[in-house]
Amino acid sequence: MKEEEKAFLAVSFLIGFGAISLLFSFLADSIFLLFIGLGLTIWGTSLVFTSSTRLVRANLVIPQINNFMLTLDDFLKNLKAHSESTFVPPKILGENPVQKVIVGNPRSSEVSLIPSGLSLEWLFEKKSKVDFLTADLDYLKEFLSIAFTDDLGLATDFEMSVEKDVIHVNLAGFIMQELCEKVHKVDERICRRTPCPVCSAIACALTKVTRKAVSIEKTSVSDDSLDLWFKISEL
Repeated sequence: MKEEEKAFLAVSFLIGFGAISLLFSFLADSIFLLFIGLGLTIWGTSLVFTSSTRLVRANLVIPQINNFMLTLDDFLKNLKAHSESTFVPPKILGENPVQKVIVGNPRSSEVSLIPSGLSLEWLFEKKSKVDFLTADLDYLKEFLSIAFTDDLGLATDFEMSVEKDVIHVNLAGFIMQELCEKVHKVDERICRRTPCPVCSAIACALTKVTRKAVSIEKTSVSDDSLDLWFKISEL
């Protein structure tokens, strides 16, 4: 069996069984199955981007990530989740950002999740040799431009601009473009509630460098690029 096939099977196993566990956790009202499902799917999607892109091709894993995003979003909608997630920075060096979702009607409780892009954000920091909690937006902009285009090959071009409390990111030639188009056809709000590992990783990096809460305010998909608008808010 080729290395590419082995990697694909590993990703498929993690995300597939994770999605099944999430489904049965809802049907059986089981917190135990919920945590198993979240753990498997998050590590499965993370493996896509922490492995060599030569081994795990985007066209092989897009269906898996798509199923994960839709399953998790359906679960959150059944909990009456609100329109978007908020990424919150760690308080001290060495800790991780947290993804939070308000659920219930009215706003009754808050669910904390491990961001699906956390491992990719770790990879960014490993390559930069800097904890983003000590960096600033100018540094992050320059680093991510190189990481996305040259180091990881996630996009052919990366642009970031800041206007007051909104950060706009444009990804041209994005490797997950097909996934974005599929999700947007279902419901654009999915990207704001349960973003893919790449968008989640950007949000994790932004919440660390700004030391503020970050949410995905808007997304837009064109023929050859993805646009993201991140809202920066006080904690």
